[in-house]
Amino acid sequence: MVQFFEKISYNFKVVLVALLLILLGQLSLLLFSLAPVIYLFSLLYGMGYGALFKVFYVGIGRFESLAERNMGFSIIGLISYLGVGIAPVFLIPFSGAGWTKLFCGNLFYSCIGMILFVFLWKKV
Repeated sequence: MVQFFEKISYNFKVVLVALLLILLGQLSLLLFSLAPVIYLFSLLYGMGYGALFKVFYVGIGRFESLAERNMGFSIIGLISYLGVGIAPVFLIPFSGAGWTKLFCGNLFYSCIGMILFVFLWKKV
């Protein structure tokens, strides 16, 4: 759904809302067991994740030199690729311990990421 937004800006509020949607989606996996509620929060998670990547692409598009833009797009692509490709290797030890620990860990490092974002934000 986010790809249909024609204009999205790279600013503090947009990134913060995207991160909050992602955190709400992750938190819902721990708090709720009703499928319709989880579907709703999964939709919010997906919108936050999609908005976050679109905002990053907009921010990278502002780089002045072509080499910097290419490097930025490459890094974002690599992060996405590694997250999908390598994450299962690190998740295997948690699969026997229950998914609750995995979701708690995911929520924990996402909260840390949001706190770092809030305190380290610089205007571009």
